[in-house]
Amino acid sequence: MAFGLSLVGELRAIYTMTYKTENDLCENARALILAWSVAVGNRKKMGT
Repeated sequence: MAFGLSLVGELRAIYTMTYKTENDLCENARALILAWSVAVGNRKKMGT
């Protein structure tokens, strides 16, 4: 029983880590898209 509980705990920890990493990737992607659109907008204003 203790083994089963520790296995569930490990799976939950792995899932949490994976989920957090995916969240971070989404945040990073959103920040990149925002920065890219700002950069493109600035270039259009300058006319280059």
